[in-house]
Amino acid sequence: MAGVYRRTDSNDRRRSSSDYYDRRDDRERTSRDIDYRDRTSDRFHRSPRDTSSRRGSYERDEHARSRDRDRERDRERDSERDTKKPSEYSVVSPVERSLSRNSSNAFDQGSRTPSSAASGTSGQRLHASDAKSLAELLTESVHCRMQLHRVEARLKQVKNDLDRTPARPAEFASVDDVLRKDVQAFETTRVKCKQQTEKADNKLQSALETYLKKPQAPSPNSQPGAQSPQIGTFPGLDVRLMELQKSTSTLFNTQLNTEIGKVKESIKNQNDTNGSEVQDLRKNLDEEKRKNQLLEDRLDRLERRLEGMNTGQGMRITAIDEKLEKRISSDEQALQKLRESTEDRFKQLADLGRSVSAPAAEANTSDQVKAAVTEQDGRISALQGQLGPILESIQQLEAKSESQSSEYFATKDANDLVAKVEKLKQMLGDQATITGEHQQKQNSLVEDIFSLQSTVKEQGGKQESLDGIASSLGSVIKEQGQKQESLAADVASLRTITSEWPSEELKQLLGELPPAKDLRALVQDLPMPRDLKRLVEEMPPVQDLRKLVAEVPKMMESQARASPGSSTTLMTEEKVLQILETKVKNVEGILRKAFFTKLGELANGFGKVIDGERDRVKGLEEDLKKLDQKISTLERAVDSDESGQKGVEELSGRLDKRFQEQVAEINAIRGNIAGLGRELETVRGVSKGGLDDVQMQLTHLSDWANNLSTKNWYREVVQQIQAHVPTHVHGQLENVSSRMEAIEKRINDPEGSNKKRKVTNGSPVVINGNH
Repeated sequence: MAGVYRRTDSNDRRRSSSDYYDRRDDRERTSRDIDYRDRTSDRFHRSPRDTSSRRGSYERDEHARSRDRDRERDRERDSERDTKKPSEYSVVSPVERSLSRNSSNAFDQGSRTPSSAASGTSGQRLHASDAKSLAELLTESVHCRMQLHRVEARLKQVKNDLDRTPARPAEFASVDDVLRKDVQAFETTRVKCKQQTEKADNKLQSALETYLKKPQAPSPNSQPGAQSPQIGTFPGLDVRLMELQKSTSTLFNTQLNTEIGKVKESIKNQNDTNGSEVQDLRKNLDEEKRKNQLLEDRLDRLERRLEGMNTGQGMRITAIDEKLEKRISSDEQALQKLRESTEDRFKQLADLGRSVSAPAAEANTSDQVKAAVTEQDGRISALQGQLGPILESIQQLEAKSESQSSEYFATKDANDLVAKVEKLKQMLGDQATITGEHQQKQNSLVEDIFSLQSTVKEQGGKQESLDGIASSLGSVIKEQGQKQESLAADVASLRTITSEWPSEELKQLLGELPPAKDLRALVQDLPMPRDLKRLVEEMPPVQDLRKLVAEVPKMMESQARASPGSSTTLMTEEKVLQILETKVKNVEGILRKAFFTKLGELANGFGKVIDGERDRVKGLEEDLKKLDQKISTLERAVDSDESGQKGVEELSGRLDKRFQEQVAEINAIRGNIAGLGRELETVRGVSKGGLDDVQMQLTHLSDWANNLSTKNWYREVVQQIQAHVPTHVHGQLENVSSRMEAIEKRINDPEGSNKKRKVTNGSPVVINGNH
């Protein structure tokens, strides 16, 4: 029958419905279309193979093998030494062999011995202990050097691997970090190996030096009883030595005086230059304060910006996470609804199968089937329409996330921040150079201060010597003052004596005195001092003369009272009295002359002495004034030096404090910058991890969306129906469809025969228009 629908095999239908996107056949699909849970890649299931551990284990095995080889070699060498005789241990030194051949040393940091040392040790032989120690040191240095070469080669290889790695590897994202950690580990081991090699080389060098500096054994050719020739004596050597000593002492004194003058001039020049340098340093300090203030302000601004950026980025990331969660929740709800709708469709299809299985041959069944098919097509189209905006929203989310990640990693703020951090590093470098210059200036100032202190000490010694001279001059001045006081007392006593004399007697004496010309003539006509001494010696003593002068008036009175005697006796007494009076008058005149001459001489001598003392006192007073002026100038200079030294010390202390404060501030700034860098690295790591998670989820969603296309979904639904719905339903549906076609033909063809025949199921079939 032409209108009967041919039943196809279920296997053929399944084979024809399975296409390129069939999920069950993994061999015909790419890795992108397979779900991430079904993939065989190590990206989502386990961590990548740890290459660094294998490398480390391989290197450890290599180190163990090399160490075992070295130990076996040492054991063999020791066994060979034990088997040898003691006489066989004396071997020629390798240093001697290298020096005899004029070859360079085999080590990088070995010491080169001069030719004299080589000649001095040409006859030496190594003992067993020396040879063993030197061999051990040599093998140790060679072993350390081999380890260093091995580590350097491995470090070079790892650096080359790091340079060859791409910027963003697809399979393993942390390859760069692992290689960097390996590079750091190898660098630390290289530093340790370098230190070990340096220690081994130094030990070997010290051992070789001690061996080469050993005293040489006495030669047999030298005679123990030989005496050195004696040196002869020179007769004029002491005189020459004394002359040389005198000349050297004079030259030393002259050079010392010239150097002292130069030092004084240099001190003056340094005092003048120190003032200008102090002013320059003060200006530099003011500039440094201003620069530090500007740096602090900039750092505060940068910290505020960083805080704002961190808060903004955190808010942005939280908002993106919330949006993604909302979208994912909405997508999950839509998927749940789709699942529920598909389950409803499956139930409706089951109900339709049951209803079709009933042997009802009415025309309403076909209408119901058609209505159900149309409803199913409409619902499938509605589902397709709902899936379209969902896919568009997923693509928009992916584009937004990529744009936000690109904005996050390439924003103007981040670029500005990086540029500012670089500027800060440059400024810190400039600050370090400036602080170095200040430290150099401070060191020069400290040296100047030390020189000033030395000059001040010299000035103090000179001042002490001047104080000793001044103290000695003070004692001399005190002695002169005492002498002056004694002279003044003598003059005052003379004045009192002269003032005690009555003015009348003085006038009489002056009147009785001859004129000045006669006195001068008398003084000139005076006898010789010998005659004067003789006359003075012949004269009676002064007491007898005074008694005689006192008894003269008494005798005169007694003579006047006495009775008159003979003329001869009276004449004799008168003559005696006259003679005595004349003698007494002569004596009185001589005494007066001698007294006045002595008084004049004394007065002249006292006047000269007083004038000399006055002149001397005036000279001493002038000298004292000059000394006072010099001492005052010295005190002023010392005070100025002390004040300058105190000022320099205070300024150096201030500079030290300021330098320490600047060092502390620079360290704090470096710590803040390091903390900012760490925070940036942490933020970058967190953001990178979050973006990797988001990218992972987006890739999963994109894979899921690609696998969940409408065509594939429809085919999978059909395959599911074909797999789970029984096969007799398909036969019933085909029978119903054939019967419907026959009914339609019968309705459309009324001229057909009305023959009837039995069908296998017992229902009457119309043949040619008859039952």
